Amino acid sequence: MKKLFILISFLLAIIASHAFAQSDFRDGYIINQQNDSVFGKVDYRLDTKNYQLCRFKNDNQITEYSPEQIKGYGYINDKYFSSSIIDGSFVEVLINGKMSLYRQGAIFYVQKQGQKLQELETKDKKVSTQYKEYRKEDDTWKGILIYLMSDCMKNSTSLLARAHLTERELTQLVTKYNKCQGTDYTVYKEDKPWTKVVIGGAVGMTYSTPKTTYHMDMYSYMEKSYTSLDPSLGFVLDFSSPRITEKLSLQPEVHISKSSYAGSVTLNTVAATEYYDTQIDLTTLSLPISLKYSLPKRKYSGYLQGGFNLDYHIQAKTKLTTEKAWVDNTFTTTESKAFDVNKKQGGFWGGIAFLKTFTHFDGSLNIRYFHMLKLSQTAGIDMNRDKIAFSVIIYSK
Repeated sequence: MKKLFILISFLLAIIASHAFAQSDFRDGYIINQQNDSVFGKVDYRLDTKNYQLCRFKNDNQITEYSPEQIKGYGYINDKYFSSSIIDGSFVEVLINGKMSLYRQGAIFYVQKQGQKLQELETKDKKVSTQYKEYRKEDDTWKGILIYLMSDCMKNSTSLLARAHLTERELTQLVTKYNKCQGTDYTVYKEDKPWTKVVIGGAVGMTYSTPKTTYHMDMYSYMEKSYTSLDPSLGFVLDFSSPRITEKLSLQPEVHISKSSYAGSVTLNTVAATEYYDTQIDLTTLSLPISLKYSLPKRKYSGYLQGGFNLDYHIQAKTKLTTEKAWVDNTFTTTESKAFDVNKKQGGFWGGIAFLKTFTHFDGSLNIRYFHMLKLSQTAGIDMNRDKIAFSVIIYSK
């Protein structure tokens, strides 16, 4: 099991390094110096390179454009970047209208028609009183917006009282102002949701191995390890925020499985030969939650994930059958509980999945490794449970 875990970890490392270096060309366009739109494919990136360079593919030829070479570039029904806002740099245009909103990394800018560009930022400032000195958030940016919006939105002060400097809240505020003005405006990424929930169903097989370490000779009837191969059924939810990132999501799941383990140990003593048969039956509700990193979505793609898991043993039964063949040729048989099972068992896990896109759903083939701790609550026995799970997950669209 350890060798398999090392192999899976190695594969995950290779795929992860490849994933971060992978290009993701999507339908888009550039606007050249003559204000002409040239359509093709634009590399979709999620880092600061967006503000430095545009990678454009046309007729299978990739050309890199700096802010000095083109007026802007964008993706169909998605982001748009302009080079005419800040010299020598592309800036993402969030809203274009009577009041425009821009973003460059963590910095936001607003600009009213005919007025200068205003930077919106928040930072801590030192405040001193007679009794103490402390740091307070500088909300100068709120004053800037109140001033700019005062000609139309009389309630801007109350709207900004509890506002935060985030793309979502700024987009809502600037959109309200442009609506108030009654002039045309464009909200880029308008069709892209802030939150997205995808549901899915899972079916698979799980190969599990409880491993035993005992510290008292009275538990010498325990095998060092047990194995079981069992089917499982599950339900999956995937929460993401496409406006912020398409690559990361939070995926909680629920799976149910039934495992059965058996082991036999023979011990020879001076007085008898002892035969110990151990039976372990578990019905388990597994609750894995993970952070999921998706590779660029194509017809064939994939994702990596890792997180924590809680196994709740709905039913747990252990039985120890002891047979002793005495030197006088008599036999005795007894039955008892083998050990006590913890109702809850925590652990961690990681996995890799290969994804195929269909018309009405996405299907993935998953390989996961789980390391679960403290199956037994009996003093003197340490028992962990390793699991390799193979499953197919069908995601709705």
